[in-house]
Amino acid sequence: MFRHCVGQELRPVSPSFERCGFKMINKARFMPILGMVLAGFLFAPSVTAFAAEAPLNGFTVSYEQNGKDVFVCFDYGDEVVKRLLGDIDNDGKVTAADARTALRSSAKLEALIADDRVVADMDRDSKMTAADARTILRVSAKLQNFDPVVLLVADGQVDIDAVIKIVTESVKGFDVSEYSVKVNQHHITIYSVHFTKMISGYKANSSVTVYIKDGVLDKIYDNTKTTSVTSLTKPSVEFEESVMKEAAEILRGWDLEIISQEVDYFYDITKNEKKITVFSLCSYDGGITVGSYAYQVVID
Repeated sequence: MFRHCVGQELRPVSPSFERCGFKMINKARFMPILGMVLAGFLFAPSVTAFAAEAPLNGFTVSYEQNGKDVFVCFDYGDEVVKRLLGDIDNDGKVTAADARTALRSSAKLEALIADDRVVADMDRDSKMTAADARTILRVSAKLQNFDPVVLLVADGQVDIDAVIKIVTESVKGFDVSEYSVKVNQHHITIYSVHFTKMISGYKANSSVTVYIKDGVLDKIYDNTKTTSVTSLTKPSVEFEESVMKEAAEILRGWDLEIISQEVDYFYDITKNEKKITVFSLCSYDGGITVGSYAYQVVID
């Protein structure tokens, strides 16, 4: 037994709903995700490991750990220049004078050129703040070491083992064997790694997402939830095929040509609700537009 709703029409802008014979079940819907599929192709040229694009400044940036020191590597195209992180005056060491310059810059009392701003940005948040000046001062006084730079991208490939290590140390009770892993590239230097908890073959709304910018950790979103459910019964293959066929018929009715279909099972821990989703990759209007459409059915 399953319940579902069918969208009335499809346009590459927003989804619509139809009232079912039972009640309005907004869990079954078509969700146009135009552009997301193409994004991987649009932003998938060769990637410089750990590099951050900065075309206006004429260089790209990467970071290198050497013992207790962290170096900023500026690639100007014809040469690469390494500078010690925090060493604003470029005299080869981090001193109180550098901290004073950083503080004046954060207070808008002194302007720094682009290269120096990168060197002074200790937390790599692209802003000059008093926190950067404080870190430089503590490093100069040997009260603090540089935060280690854990490089998570090499040659355009995310180091999953390094990401797992970070998540394991950050999220209580994280066991990667219970999760599926998916890597998305959002920009030439920005990645997200999604860990989705699997429960008896279902993807649960218990997850961890790691964002990587310029090859290093940017943020960790911890959305882990727990449940006492240990076993869920998946519908038969015939059921899966019937849902795929139903989704295909609806899409063809809207003059969409189906390129491929993929089925996923989801389990909502909070609502104790099972769902099956058919992701259909389609071409529209003779292949001018390619979009991914999700047809979701709530399973009783």
